[in-house]
Amino acid sequence: MKHFFLGSLILSLFACNSYYNVVRHYPDEFKKMDKIVLNQYITNEEKHTLVYGAYITYEREQQVSGMSAHLYFVFQRAPISFKLEKKGFFKTNHQSFEIEPLHLSTEAQSQTTSQSSIAAIVDSTGVKTVTDESSTTNNWFQDKYKLELSPEMMQAIRNGNNLKLRFYAGPSPITLLIDGRRWRKVQQWLQ
Repeated sequence: MKHFFLGSLILSLFACNSYYNVVRHYPDEFKKMDKIVLNQYITNEEKHTLVYGAYITYEREQQVSGMSAHLYFVFQRAPISFKLEKKGFFKTNHQSFEIEPLHLSTEAQSQTTSQSSIAAIVDSTGVKTVTDESSTTNNWFQDKYKLELSPEMMQAIRNGNNLKLRFYAGPSPITLLIDGRRWRKVQQWLQ
């Protein structure tokens, strides 16, 4: 129930935010490049696991010398889950690549929600005030990774119909499927 609440809260907070699924262009006169960025939250396709999903930031840098593209992942997982394994897979259409994203950091996260209510009870003996207080704390980990896309991976994205990313956290598979409207945004980001 806690996991469902946390996932629902995160999705509801970010689903209506224009920060996600919008391709943004950032000219950078200091580094003499253009950055094109897209942010998405993708839920884990595998149900009943301890990894909820991942925020993905797609970054493309365009310079005079050429183009580079990176994916930044922020995985959200339960405190009792295993860390992500070093290797994963990147698949679009029938082309599959083994990947080894660079682990940047792991951070413990916590959110406490407090509720209180006050009730006045009136009877023949007078007025009594009753206070009820409760709080719920949700804890999770965020694992941050960076993946550099090869020219072959970029071409596979341009020619593909969807993207499936597979990672493992101990015995739990993590499948991130990017298709439909999100996939069209990824292709727009890479143009």
